[in-house]
Amino acid sequence: MFRSHRDDPVAPVEDASPPIVDPYLAARPAPRARLSALALGSALSVVFGPVGAVAAVILGWMALRDIEQSQGRQRGAGLARVGLVLGVLLACAWGGVIALAVVVRGLDAGAASVPVPMRPAGTAEARVPAVLPTALPAPRTPARVAPVVVAPKQTRALALGAVTVVDVGVAVTSLGEELAKQRAEATAAGQALVLMTTAAACDPCRGVDASLPDPLLQAALSRVRLVRVDLLAFHEELESLRVPCDRFPGFFLLGPDLGPRDGIDGGEWDDDVARNIAPVLGAFVRGTYATRREGWKPLPGTGVRL
Repeated sequence: MFRSHRDDPVAPVEDASPPIVDPYLAARPAPRARLSALALGSALSVVFGPVGAVAAVILGWMALRDIEQSQGRQRGAGLARVGLVLGVLLACAWGGVIALAVVVRGLDAGAASVPVPMRPAGTAEARVPAVLPTALPAPRTPARVAPVVVAPKQTRALALGAVTVVDVGVAVTSLGEELAKQRAEATAAGQALVLMTTAAACDPCRGVDASLPDPLLQAALSRVRLVRVDLLAFHEELESLRVPCDRFPGFFLLGPDLGPRDGIDGGEWDDDVARNIAPVLGAFVRGTYATRREGWKPLPGTGVRL
């Protein structure tokens, strides 16, 4: 008769239950590495301009150092490297932009005051060759006239002792409107407005500029608003106002229509020094300059009426 092992009292009995494991002896999982706040800050700082670029470099370097020393407890090394590299590139770019802006602003501020050698003693005046007006480039195109224009970009006024000197900027929309504005300001300040035409290649113009602080010219031009206009930048508009452009420096008293009612040029004196310039300009501004080397000859036309 067949018997199974279940009927055998001697057969061992197998236990089907799983083994008991002590939870205190089991290996615990390693904690998950956390993202480095410094790495995240480095990547985000690059959007905050020059200061952010510098901060990205500093935070990226600090993040790489902390991640390396954390023994796997921190992550984000790639993010820190991205922030560090972008920070270096942007810091260099911002530095170049700022340096260029400073250089351009310095050149613009000093454009009208660049010293030019005065003409030799004994020369009487500066006259423009007859072909110059027709060869002048079209005004108001900075790329074409910038190398030879002495006018600044924006109109600026400077109180030079008793004289107010105004340089009309090439960015004005209309020379006529700017002259009307300057005449209104001169009237409000109790000043006489004198228009002066000037050019870069003009030694007598620089002689007048250098002589303005002299006490003789300060007395002659007391309470005068001297408005300097560059011939090349505003040639067409000066012609429309019937301002002569063939001799410079020219000095003009304006009428109600902004056209000149009287004018003289640098040929009225010899050397361009204060003792020669002051008596002529002082009498001209006050309407008492009668004996002239060359009489005033207004151009045909009436100018621009407001």
